[in-house]
Amino acid sequence: HSKYGIYVCKYADVCIRHASVRRTWEGNVVIKMIVFKIVEGKQTAALVRKGPKLQPIAPTAQFTSHCSVITPKETDDLEKQFDQSQIFLYEFEGREAIKRPHHCLPYAIVSLIQDGSQWPSNFDD
Repeated sequence: HSKYGIYVCKYADVCIRHASVRRTWEGNVVIKMIVFKIVEGKQTAALVRKGPKLQPIAPTAQFTSHCSVITPKETDDLEKQFDQSQIFLYEFEGREAIKRPHHCLPYAIVSLIQDGSQWPSNFDD
């Protein structure tokens, strides 16, 4: 990951499933998700670069965000959906990228508690 900018997941359901699958402990699960208000601005499409030897795509001058050129599909595995749902937000001040972009504002923190073996399929469960 780049040291300048921030990655956010576009789809909450993908983010929640990804977090619950990656857990390594037993018992109740609490997932805290931060909801952001973002302004994507001038966006450029990029291929997902994943792997220990691959360098992340650096912030691109004249743009304010990168998104995946490939839209995630319901039939893709969860890891692929998560990777293709990322938006990389960044900002330039003059010729230098800054660490924290101003167009990504925390809006709410949502806590999800799973006390059974699976997540409810709707809010009535």
